[in-house]
Amino acid sequence: MNFNLKDKNFIVSGSSGGIGLGIANSLLEEGSRVFITGLNSEKLLKTFNDLKLVYNDNVLCNYGNLNNPKTLNEIEIKILNKWKKIDGIVANAGAVKSVSDWNINKEDWNWYFENNFYSAVSFITKFTPHIIKTNGSI
Repeated sequence: MNFNLKDKNFIVSGSSGGIGLGIANSLLEEGSRVFITGLNSEKLLKTFNDLKLVYNDNVLCNYGNLNNPKTLNEIEIKILNKWKKIDGIVANAGAVKSVSDWNINKEDWNWYFENNFYSAVSFITKFTPHIIKTNGSI
């Protein structure tokens, strides 16, 4: 398919495997450049190296928690230094933790909000000014 994404720059959070990696692959196949992220440095580095073999300099990466402003700043600096702009972001990162049943306690709800909702909000908030500049997409 051709979605006119050639030479566009995307950040896909939570993209060292699973759905995020699938999204990153699809964007790369369309001719985009993709910045991948993840919490597990070994898994992310392996994914990065595998993608780099196929897509060369069209892939960048950074590991870390998206709730940490330092991680978001590192991503911003790396992508702008290399590709100069951000055309789109995919807020895919998420985490799961076992709960015993649907009687979920407040601490577990707080954990889910912190590790899923608030990390997506932090990620989107950080990069929205760049998306506005390029008339990009979230």
